[in-house]
Amino acid sequence: MVLYGILYLVLGLFFSHSFTQMIKAFPLPILGVILIFESLSLMLLIKDIAGSKTDLFVCLLVALAALGLPQGYVVGLLIGTTVWYLIQRRTIMKST
Repeated sequence: MVLYGILYLVLGLFFSHSFTQMIKAFPLPILGVILIFESLSLMLLIKDIAGSKTDLFVCLLVALAALGLPQGYVVGLLIGTTVWYLIQRRTIMKST
């Protein structure tokens, strides 16, 4: 999967005019399968990196917002930051 990414990056940087023709050489279902496996590997990486279930929850919430909402990256960033601070505040309030 990394090799596909490197291939697309090199083709895009050095052969931008013929890059569209090169993408057409790969059928769309194959590109879709590559994207699915790439997303699954990223989700497994996030699962391994997340320190707790709440961190994983915030990460998945941001991912869903980025995927499903218009201007999702900005909305996901705002939602994720707000939820993380609320969870931290709740944790601090519980401990005192």
